[in-house]
Amino acid sequence: MGLMMKIYLCILSFISIMWANESNNATQMHNIESYMKLARENYPLYKNTQLLDKALALSLTQLNMHFIPHLRFSGKASYQSEVTTLPFTALNNFSFDYKPLNKDQYQFVLELAQPVLDMGHFAKKDSIKAQYATQKADVSISLYKIGQSVINQFFALALINEQISQNEIHIEELNKNLKNLNVLYRNGAIEKEALSKINIEILNAQKIAQELQSQKEVVINTLSLLTAYQVSDNPLLPDFEEQKEFLQSVQHYIQEENIKDSVFTYRPENIFFALKDLEIRTQKKLENAKNLPYIDLFVQGGYANPGLNFLKGAFSSYYIAGVRINWDFSNLYSKSQQNELIKNQSLRLNAQKEEFNLNNKITLNKHIKDTNNLLMQMKENDEIVALRESILRTQEVKLRNGMLSINDFITDINNLNLAKLQQNYTKIEFLMQIYNIKQILNVWHYDEAQ
Repeated sequence: MGLMMKIYLCILSFISIMWANESNNATQMHNIESYMKLARENYPLYKNTQLLDKALALSLTQLNMHFIPHLRFSGKASYQSEVTTLPFTALNNFSFDYKPLNKDQYQFVLELAQPVLDMGHFAKKDSIKAQYATQKADVSISLYKIGQSVINQFFALALINEQISQNEIHIEELNKNLKNLNVLYRNGAIEKEALSKINIEILNAQKIAQELQSQKEVVINTLSLLTAYQVSDNPLLPDFEEQKEFLQSVQHYIQEENIKDSVFTYRPENIFFALKDLEIRTQKKLENAKNLPYIDLFVQGGYANPGLNFLKGAFSSYYIAGVRINWDFSNLYSKSQQNELIKNQSLRLNAQKEEFNLNNKITLNKHIKDTNNLLMQMKENDEIVALRESILRTQEVKLRNGMLSINDFITDINNLNLAKLQQNYTKIEFLMQIYNIKQILNVWHYDEAQ
């Protein structure tokens, strides 16, 4: 094999691999899971998750600055009605130079303080973390709801595609029968009115095709706006057999009449409830921390009139260094009321959680029953379509032999078309119900790590 041939084969292999990868990526980009992911990431609120992370980091940095040395300056100028005087009149008999204090006094102080113990700081830090976690969980709930919008639009598109496809088959069936009727008309077996009636049915079907195409464009535009991606006009439907297996596994795990709250563990709402409960508990710790002492080291440098030696009666500088404790007991007066408010918050949160899980149990149970009913309907639909096709073939023979009116024949064509539409509808509806179940359970675990 020549060198050029080897190079040619290598290039051809590389192109084949790249084409296969592109095809695989394109397939993945056209399924419902990829659209749901794109819709979440494109939704404006998605940016809030990163913004909340930045805000939390800034808040914690700001809070940690509490333990760096604090530098404070204060100044005071005052006039008072009385000042300290020496009451010893006996001193007047001696040559004692004593000058009373001025009633106008001045003080300027520069203080450097280093916090040593502040239990409220740590409680506040935990509280801030809990608050931001709750806010992120709240954003996640809004993002999660976008998934339901995608499911609705995706399967609306699938239903329209099935209608368009079946309508095309219906038009083909009508055109085929129109040709047969033309032969019968030329042979004098039927009146021209029969041809007109078939043509009317074809025109009606073409009109429906235009309406369906218009509806399809609306749904595609909506889905494209949600995902910020040019959605395929024929997206890849989930594998039917895989979804049946999923339903069986769900039914094996879940007893319809006794659904446990644990099956909704990964719902962002339940994650929100758990984080909100943590926030309430950190709030209680913060309230308790307000009753604990605050200790710091300090050094003050001052310039005042009078100074520390107030008998001097003139401006002088001074310094003071030491340890200081502040203990505020005023919060004890309202502690019981505050604890009652926190307890009330917790009870209301639990009630909301119970209501949420109860509603989901009812909805999940309904979806499971509806999905099983659809499976049974699909078997019946297959039988109905087979019977309608058999009837139509028989009616075609009768029509050719002049034993059937054109109106009855058109009715049989339309009945077969409706039966096939119902057959396709039921399959799409089954897939949609499966994804409604997945949405209720959050099988994607979108917010598990948040």
